[in-house]
Amino acid sequence: MAVQIGVDEAGDPIFKTYRIAPDRVGAQGPIGPQGLTGPAGTNGTNGTNGATGATGATGATGATGATGPAGSSTHAVQPYAASSNLDFSGADYLTITLAGNITFTTSNRTAPKSITVKIIGDGSIRNLVFPVGWVFVGGTAPTTLAAGKVGILTATCFGTNDSDIVYAYAAQS
Repeated sequence: MAVQIGVDEAGDPIFKTYRIAPDRVGAQGPIGPQGLTGPAGTNGTNGTNGATGATGATGATGATGATGPAGSSTHAVQPYAASSNLDFSGADYLTITLAGNITFTTSNRTAPKSITVKIIGDGSIRNLVFPVGWVFVGGTAPTTLAAGKVGILTATCFGTNDSDIVYAYAAQS
């Protein structure tokens, strides 16, 4: 008779064979408890990864954007005139020294463009007149510049009409 007496390192059963003489056979004994489970086997090794695929084609180049305004600013002294035109195709900064009342107009309006005007008052209070439709930040348009004071008018154009321009004004107190 063969009886399992254990397992080897690989987990295979080990048997021992007993020889029983026919005149010595007795009654069968009770069934013994179940034996212990052997150790788990080790997993096999993973295979190697395949080669990396080829890189795809480069996509098309996008459209070129619009050219921005020139990188430098220009300044000009604009001679006084009772009607003074702010030309959006001209200098970025203007200086006007008043010698009387002044009415402002604009031309060549185009976006995006800003003009800053330094208005220098002479020895008298001067009236400032602006076209209807001009939009002033902070309220209504100024009406005068005090004698001997300086005002700064900034006009930022967002379209082609006078109503597309936003103005800011501050005067020396």
